[in-house]
Amino acid sequence: MKLRKPSGVVFLVGLIAISVAQQTPRGGHTPKPSWPPSWVSTKWTYDDTEFRKVREKLEQMKWHTDVPNLETIGSWVDKYLPPVEKKVKANRFKDVKPLEAYWAMALWAYFPTECQKHAPWVTDLVRFVPAPPSYEYVRVAACVAIKQDEDNGLEPLMIRLLSKWSKDPLVRWRYIDLKGFDGYIPSIHDRMARFADELYKELPLRNEILSVTGVAVYAGHWIRSKKQESFNHLMFYFDEAIKNSQISKPEQDRYRMLKKDYIERGRKAGMKVPGG
Repeated sequence: MKLRKPSGVVFLVGLIAISVAQQTPRGGHTPKPSWPPSWVSTKWTYDDTEFRKVREKLEQMKWHTDVPNLETIGSWVDKYLPPVEKKVKANRFKDVKPLEAYWAMALWAYFPTECQKHAPWVTDLVRFVPAPPSYEYVRVAACVAIKQDEDNGLEPLMIRLLSKWSKDPLVRWRYIDLKGFDGYIPSIHDRMARFADELYKELPLRNEILSVTGVAVYAGHWIRSKKQESFNHLMFYFDEAIKNSQISKPEQDRYRMLKKDYIERGRKAGMKVPGG
């Protein structure tokens, strides 16, 4: 299975306007979905040992390797997703075992570009498969739901997840998807900006992703706040994206053009801009 290198632009577009089409399960009777599902408020009493082993593999690959090994990710996708997909498309949701569902959802939450063709039915796992009362399971289910724009009622859960592990990279990354681009509420958008800054500092091996996250977050933050500090952060993340060797030249050129546009906007808004 040949996989292309993850695209920073794809990620940026995904952050700014998540528009993945929702689909219902195929074949036979379609169960009636309910939202939010019961796992949003369930108590976590499940033994997470098996789930945690999977999470540790994915965390290492996503955040702590120089360049994620696309062959390894592809082998995981080919091994763990098709058997689950077969059950989902036959509406055999009760036959999907918790560990099977976890692998599928976790792979999509961590590596959405590599799992792109599986996106519609992975959402079905979130909506229809009975979930164990598990912190690890709910964590990835919430991140998949957010990425699929099923955000209604999830913010209290995201806060609850971060109260258990405040430094969780995945949850903070997806929390930005949930709240970073809605209308302007200063306290919420300041928190999303802080998450972007924290992730960039804590995960230097993923700066090709997180510099783009910073651009997306601070572009919206500055447009709404018109603060010099926010503008300075935006310029910083533009520069980091432009110089990052893991971002392709066409993408770097796009960020150069966007930076020029925002410099002009900043000048008109009375900001101190690069070059005076």
